[in-house]
Formats: sequence, structure tokens, C-alpha cells
Amino acid sequence: MSEVLTASAVEQNDEVDPDRVARGEPLKFVGGVPVYDSGRAPAFLRTKTQLGRVRRKPAVGQRPVAYIYTRWYGDRVALWDPEQSAKMRPLSALQRRQMEQRRTCTACGEVFRSPVWGMCRPCRQRREQQAADQRRRTCQVCGTVFRNAAPLGGFSGGLCLACDERIERGRKVALSLVDRSCRRCLTQLVPLAVWSKMSERERAVADWYCTPCEREIERERAEAQRQADRDRWEDLGPTIAWAQKILAEPEAYAIVDTETTGLAATSRIVEIAVTTAAGTVLLNTLLNPGEPIPAEATAIHGITDAVVADLSEPGG
Repeated sequence: MSEVLTASAVEQNDEVDPDRVARGEPLKFVGGVPVYDSGRAPAFLRTKTQLGRVRRKPAVGQRPVAYIYTRWYGDRVALWDPEQSAKMRPLSALQRRQMEQRRTCTACGEVFRSPVWGMCRPCRQRREQQAADQRRRTCQVCGTVFRNAAPLGGFSGGLCLACDERIERGRKVALSLVDRSCRRCLTQLVPLAVWSKMSERERAVADWYCTPCEREIERERAEAQRQADRDRWEDLGPTIAWAQKILAEPEAYAIVDTETTGLAATSRIVEIAVTTAAGTVLLNTLLNPGEPIPAEATAIHGITDAVVADLSEPGG
């Protein structure tokens, strides 16, 4: 294995090649092989990639002379002595041509040291810029390419005037067709000629339904009402059971009936009657409400101010 010299060896021997001297102290040793930071290893050492560029490779049984940490990724890469390496088999004409194709830009034809796999970066950026500029000048519906974005309303990837007008006409026709159709099944009901003669107000208040849909709507409305009634009777179930229990015992309750001066919370009683379930009258008397009885109330129960004039007021 080649020997890696230190700075002290150079001071003792002026004839030592400076490229064979390490430019820094090793960070550590791995299997007796020094590991250097980026840029600190001897300059004469090469990586496998660097050996491959001159058509050489590590020989069979050859061990690395040193390791180095790469600057960007921090990986540990082996370094080899090029003098102990073996020659690689010469490239064939086909391999040389393929390698050159990988290093050649397909746009500008320039040959680079490393593969570009198609176009170089400047050409790729230029091609992307051209494509973006063309998209800004292209109608997104008909695909017409204009010289600038002005016909598209100044917007990138907009619509040209012809496409915009065509879409607007189609939108109006579609809305007109929907407005002239059944709201439920979208069956057309009103001809366009009749619709065009209708005013905006008539169109706004129009509510179109075909005969089958009207029947279906009415059936659904009736079914919803029946369901609401069923739900209401289910909610009243405990009250109904209580009433049935009371009605089963006639002597357990009495019936009270009153006549008032109105339906407001401040209305006063003008007549009160109490009977049993069997019809026996327990109380039936008129009362002076202490205020005039409205004609509307008199029209219902027939009690006037003259009838209760000589009676005492409630609580009197």
C-alpha cells in the first residue's frame, strides 16, 4: 500500500513530492486507513470515478490508501493510488459514441464533460420559457396562438373573443332551456317563441311543473301531512291515555264551561257552568264582568249588558 506522508516528512526531505503529502491531519482511522476531511487528503490520490475518466480502475486485491468525506453529502469515499491501479479495457466505437451522445446537448449540440441526458440547463430553461410564453398567447379552448396576450383579454391562458362569445351564447341558451323546462324533470314546457315574448317579471315568477310532476308533488305533500299527523298523535299518546282513563270513571271529574268578554288574557267571565259526566248541573250562573260586553262576544254567547246589569261583579 502506498504511504501517505505528513508535513513533518517534507521538512526532513526536500525531495518529497508535495502532492503526496496530506494537507491536514486525519480525523480518524478505519482499519488502519486514515480518514480525511474534504480537501485534506493527498492530491495524488483518486476516487473510482476519477480513475474511470482515464480508463483505469482499482486492481484486484488493491486496498484504498485513504478515505475522504465529501463536502456536500458527507459520505465516506475511498481514495486509491493511481500507480497501483489497473488499466481498463479500451472503449469500443459504439461505447464512445454512446458516451458522447449522453454528453451532447440535443438542442445546441455542445459536448460537455459530464452527461446532460438530453438538453443542457441553458437550453432547457430557454425551452421552458418559450413554452410558457406560448401558453400565455394561446386560447385554452380553440388552441389559436396569437402574437401577444391582448386578444385573450390580457390574461395568461385566457379565451379569445370568438370563443368567449360562443361560450356566452351557449350559456344563455342553456339557462333559457332550464328556465323553460319543468323544475323537477327538466322536460321542456314553453317554446322559445313564447318565452321570448314574456317579460322579465313573468319569467322571474314563473314556476313550471309538468302534470306528472305536479301529481307526484301533491302525493308527496299529502304523505308528508299524514306522517306529520301520525307523529303528532304519537306525541299525544300519554295525554290520550290519561283522558281515556278519566272518561272511564264518570264520577271522577266534572266539566266546566265559561263564556267571556273576549279571547284576550284580560277578558272577564260573564257565565260559568259546571256539570258532571252524567249531565247533572252542579253550577250555572251569570256574572257581571264589571265592564261593557263587546258586541262580537254577544254575537257568540248572546249575553248582553242588560242581562248582567243587576248581578254582582266577580269577587263582590
